[in-house]
Amino acid sequence: QKMSKISGVPRHEVIGTRIRDWLFDANETQSIEFVLQDALHGKETANFELRFQSRDSSGRPAGGVVLLLSATARLDSTGAITGVVSIGQDITEHKSLEDRKMRFMAVVSHELRSPIHGICGLSDTLALSEKDPARQRKLKMITNCSTRLLDLVSNIMDMSSTRTKTLKLNPEACNVTQVMEETVHMLDHATDKQGRPVKRPSVALINDLERANLPVIEADIHRCTQVFYNLIMNALKFTQRGEVRITGDYLPDTADVEIHVSDTG
Repeated sequence: QKMSKISGVPRHEVIGTRIRDWLFDANETQSIEFVLQDALHGKETANFELRFQSRDSSGRPAGGVVLLLSATARLDSTGAITGVVSIGQDITEHKSLEDRKMRFMAVVSHELRSPIHGICGLSDTLALSEKDPARQRKLKMITNCSTRLLDLVSNIMDMSSTRTKTLKLNPEACNVTQVMEETVHMLDHATDKQGRPVKRPSVALINDLERANLPVIEADIHRCTQVFYNLIMNALKFTQRGEVRITGDYLPDTADVEIHVSDTG
C-alpha cells in the first residue's frame, strides 16, 4: 500500500513485472541486478538508491521517485535463500533539495570566477611593474590570495560536478617539480581565516623534488595543484615546530611517480 501511494501504481500492475520496466534511469539496471545477485548469494547491501518512474492520479508519468533501500537475503526455516528482502525510505524530497543546492552552488561559483580572474591578472601585472620591493611583495600576496580563492571556487564547482557525475579530468604534459614549486611558494604566503601565516616561523617548508629529477608526466595540472596544496596545508597546520618536507621518486619498472609529504607534527 505504501509503495502504491508513493509510486501511484496499483499493486496488481507491478507484481510479476521486471524491475527494469519501472526504473527512471535505464542505465541503473545493471547496478540493481548486481545488488539483487549479491543478496541471493547471501551478501547484504546496506544502502543503495533506487529511482523509478511514478504516475499521477490519471496514470501519466509524474517524474522520478528515489528510495534509499537495503537488500538482504530472505531465508526459509531451513536457512535456504528463497528471495530478497528490501527495507527503505522515500528520499525524493531530500534529493530534490540537494540537487537544487548543488545547482545553486554551481551557478554562484561560475559567476565568481570572472571577477576573481580579473583580480589575479591585474594584481600580477601591477606586481611586475612595481619597483618598490615592499609594495611588490604585498601585490604578490594579493595575487596568491586571489589565486587560492579561485581554487576554492573551483572546488565548489568540482563538488557540484562530482555529485552530478560530470566531473572531467584534463590530462596534459605536467612538470610535477614545477607545479610543486609554485604550490610551495603559494603556501609560503598563505594565511588562515584570522590572517595569520599558516606556516609558523618555527617550521621549515623544504621542497626536495629538484633532487629527484622527476620526468614530465601526463596529468591534470589543476587537480595535482589542489592535491598538493591540501596535503601540504594540512601538514603545516598540525606541525608546531620542525619541518614539512616534500620528496619524490620515479619508479622505472612501473613508470610511476611518487610524491611524499612528511612532517614532524
